[in-house]
Amino acid sequence: MPLARPERKKLLIVSGLIVFQLFLVSLQVPLGERPSILERGVFLILAPAGHAMRILTGAAAGVWNRYLYLRGVETQNQDMRDELFHFRQENFVLRQGLSRLQDREAAAKLLAGLKRSFRVASVIGVDAVNVRKSVLIDLGRADGLVVNQPVVDGDGRLVGRTIEPISRHEGTVELITSDGCNVGVISVKSQVVGVLAGAPEQGMCRLKYILSTNNNLEKDEELITSGFDKICPPGIPVGRILDIRETSALFRIVIVRPYFELHRLTTVAVLAGEQPWNGER
Repeated sequence: MPLARPERKKLLIVSGLIVFQLFLVSLQVPLGERPSILERGVFLILAPAGHAMRILTGAAAGVWNRYLYLRGVETQNQDMRDELFHFRQENFVLRQGLSRLQDREAAAKLLAGLKRSFRVASVIGVDAVNVRKSVLIDLGRADGLVVNQPVVDGDGRLVGRTIEPISRHEGTVELITSDGCNVGVISVKSQVVGVLAGAPEQGMCRLKYILSTNNNLEKDEELITSGFDKICPPGIPVGRILDIRETSALFRIVIVRPYFELHRLTTVAVLAGEQPWNGER
């Protein structure tokens, strides 16, 4: 008896499912030592993707590790640069301190022969308008500093005198190259007496009140303090005559080069009286 149409349809579906299942089973059956067709298909699809993924993962890990390494190296380099900067600064400060200490000791040793009490000071500043007019030192009223004390350099050569302003721990020194400074001097060879004044625009000095009729002065003659100004004791080296100019006026123009050198003026000594200054030498 022939099957009805619905029943034939169901039979075909069941038969198709059985055939498909047998096909899948056949794919799983190993072919000797060789992988199955399904395994080979899956391998062919997934193997390249896995290889590419491993390459990308390895590359990303390498880049990340390289980045971390470079960051670490940069941090170490920055730390080393910071340490080197601090070492250089400390070395500079130590060298400056040692140099200043050596200057002070050398100046004190040399000036001990002046037979006058003195205090060694460091130059800590210069005149902001004209560096040849005055300098600032690290001694003040608390150290016994007063106006009109002579100041010499580390070689005992005249630098100037103390003037106002004077604070508790700082003082002002008017240089002999300032036009406001007047020092009584005498020439060593010809014994000509005059007054030394500054010419700050030239960094030189002028010997004033030398009559045009005076022919005794010579170029390169040394000048020392005369003591007549009642400020500087006699005998302090001041400078040498650089030029003598004839004029039609009453006095000659005498240019003097001072001994002290401003660019090397780091240590000075302030002279006091015959007795020790504040109990110190």
